[in-house]
Amino acid sequence: MQRMGATPVRRRLSKDARRAELLRAGERVFSERPFEEVSIDDIATAAGISKNLLYHYFTGKRELFLEVIRDSSRQMLDWTAPDLELEPMERLRASLRAHLDYAEEHATGYSKLMRAAGTDEEVLAIVDGARHEVVQRTLDTLPFPGGVAPPEVVLALHGWVGMVDNLTIEWLDDSHGLDKDGVCDLLVSLFVAVLTSAAGVPAPR
Repeated sequence: MQRMGATPVRRRLSKDARRAELLRAGERVFSERPFEEVSIDDIATAAGISKNLLYHYFTGKRELFLEVIRDSSRQMLDWTAPDLELEPMERLRASLRAHLDYAEEHATGYSKLMRAAGTDEEVLAIVDGARHEVVQRTLDTLPFPGGVAPPEVVLALHGWVGMVDNLTIEWLDDSHGLDKDGVCDLLVSLFVAVLTSAAGVPAPR
């Protein structure tokens, strides 16, 4: 048994595996407490390593925090990648279901990430980058005359993606009586309504 106050026993891991472990530890700690209340020692303890070793991978708490957010955004994008073998509506539903599964599995961290994006410019830049990627890959799967999406549709999709995040946070905080299938149905309906409305906007003269 490790003595209290003793240096954590270092396990041999590859550089990538160690970095991934630190990101997971950071995600756990930042999900439990506000950024200001977390110390490098807290993260090192959660990862089971020394503080000095942590500094080999990250310059400090802020860099680790932002990389945790980038990593979470990448994971979310991977989870929700559209399956091009499915029919369009099935594809949309599958991606939304994956989104809700991920958000539910990482409920505390997801909610804190989305809320932090409203007050932290660097966090917002990461979240916005992920949202732009979701919009672009959605546009890539939709047929448009001449292969170009109308600007109204592009703008509407950006609004819908933001709606998905905000609705998901509200559902995680208070389900309002809707189960996951009900939320997925609602998001699909909103997608159809938003795009149908945007596509019907007359072109400016």
